[in-house]
Amino acid sequence: MYWHDGERHVAGEPGREYEIRLRNQGGGRVLAVTSVDGVNVITGRTASTLSSGYVLDPWNTVEIDGWRKSMDEVAAFYFTALPDSYAARTGRPDNVGVIGVALFREQARPMPVDEEPMARGDAAAPASAAAEADSSSAKVRGTPVRHGSRGLAARHRSRPSHGFRRGLYRVRTCER
Repeated sequence: MYWHDGERHVAGEPGREYEIRLRNQGGGRVLAVTSVDGVNVITGRTASTLSSGYVLDPWNTVEIDGWRKSMDEVAAFYFTALPDSYAARTGRPDNVGVIGVALFREQARPMPVDEEPMARGDAAAPASAAAEADSSSAKVRGTPVRHGSRGLAARHRSRPSHGFRRGLYRVRTCER
């Protein structure tokens, strides 16, 4: 790798495969919408910040070694000449050579509280609220999102229910 005009560059050799390694160095989960040559690595569609991405738990890493064909199969990333690139062959040559990552922080979810026992002054209310909070976090931990797993994607949509903040992202690009 080398730096040029404030950007990190990688010189690739034609035919050599490569992978993208993403590391979450923060304390919260992030959605990483990743593209190669302007193509989303999960869907194979033209890249967009509203595309599918990988959810990275705090302090974890995911290695992406190709475009997702299914949950079990990938088409390897490899360096090639522009006319042979997947993006150019599918009529999308504008971003060949660019690896892009848009990062979205997960929004904090309010903890559900049973207001009724609190209003009565019920002594069991704090225990009830704690049990409910544990149940809520267990549901989050029980989702199929695991650190370092490939192909475990979350759908990012513009509506607020997706759990990730729209607009809090940065894009890092790297020319091949």
